[in-house]
Amino acid sequence: MAERLAQDFGSVKYWSHWMTGFSEAKDFLPGLGLPEVERIADIYDVYDEIDCAIFTDVGAGGIQERMRKDGIAVFGCGGAQVLELDRYYFRQSLQEKGMAVANYEVVIGLEELRKVLKKRRDCYVKFSYFRSSSETFHAKHWPTTQLWLDDLAVILGPYGYIAHFLIEDPIDGEAIEVGADIFAVNGEIPENGLWGYEQKDSCFLGTTNPMPDRLRYNTLQFAEILKEYNYRGVFSTEVRVTKDEEYLTDPTMRFPSPPSELECAMMTNFSDVVWEGAHGNLIEPQYSHRYGAMLVLKSEWIIEHALAVDFGRSDRVYLHGHFRIDGKDFSIVPEEFREFGGAVGVGDSLEGAIEEAIDAAESVSAHQLQFSVSSLNDAMEAIEKGNDLGLTWSGAPKLKMAIGE
Repeated sequence: MAERLAQDFGSVKYWSHWMTGFSEAKDFLPGLGLPEVERIADIYDVYDEIDCAIFTDVGAGGIQERMRKDGIAVFGCGGAQVLELDRYYFRQSLQEKGMAVANYEVVIGLEELRKVLKKRRDCYVKFSYFRSSSETFHAKHWPTTQLWLDDLAVILGPYGYIAHFLIEDPIDGEAIEVGADIFAVNGEIPENGLWGYEQKDSCFLGTTNPMPDRLRYNTLQFAEILKEYNYRGVFSTEVRVTKDEEYLTDPTMRFPSPPSELECAMMTNFSDVVWEGAHGNLIEPQYSHRYGAMLVLKSEWIIEHALAVDFGRSDRVYLHGHFRIDGKDFSIVPEEFREFGGAVGVGDSLEGAIEEAIDAAESVSAHQLQFSVSSLNDAMEAIEKGNDLGLTWSGAPKLKMAIGE
């Protein structure tokens, strides 16, 4: 994001949390050595110089609200980060607005959770705030669930006695997951936006064609909640759509990956949208193309090391934790991640966007590099299922492209 904004602003200062009582050098590396990006050690050293602050993730809501009180324009989630972090609070907020929510219950403590899951099959276990400790777990086979519980007990330690878990029933009937990737200013959203289908940790296919009525209405309903926070920032939705209902299962109150990389490549007035939004003005995004495709770049090596990366398509490859030392490009990510970036393609046809994304991914050289071209087939099948449920992907081809690994 800093590199994309620097294309228009000329100079961007970059800061992220790195200092602790036992600081590590690797946490200071992101942003280091990049042209037109200045890595800042302490945000308060430049606090009085800030024209506009952009926050790309959750976890710093308090400082965002403080900045706004101090008169600094901020583009970020602010206090609305709670909608992503607290699974129970989020569902309560949906119910208060009359939005559909799957049946759920809250369980306190791992011992009670174990008792409940022994009796239940096919449910989802969600954990608030501490995402690194546990992502959503699909409990459907007791031996597997038992091993997961044993492992979680070690991870959580004593906190496991008081931890709150949300158990949610699966959504009945045939469903497809689709998402809107958009932004809001004081709770208002633009007419246009990117929407599409993600294959988890593999790929994304999106379009800037008009959002189908079912998805747009669901997004507008959620925007009503955001008004209460005077929300100024990006967000994305994960919506499970059935024949009769739309279930907003999880929101992302930050720049998600995917498809934020595509937003950088497709939105020609990206910096204007961010600047004006931070100052309370909603402007329509302008897109260069109708379709976008992204392949997620992964490496097992990066889990424990900085990853040296060469890429031929610098205009179509976006790195997380990017830094440059001695003229060489590197990526570094939190230790539990293997995803280090995205290769994107854009076009006025889906085929063209896909071909460009594959070309961009193939231009990358990195140790133990992985990306799944065949996952694009699954995303295209999702588009077809979405069409059957009224999520019309207008102008899309027959989607009979057979893509190999």
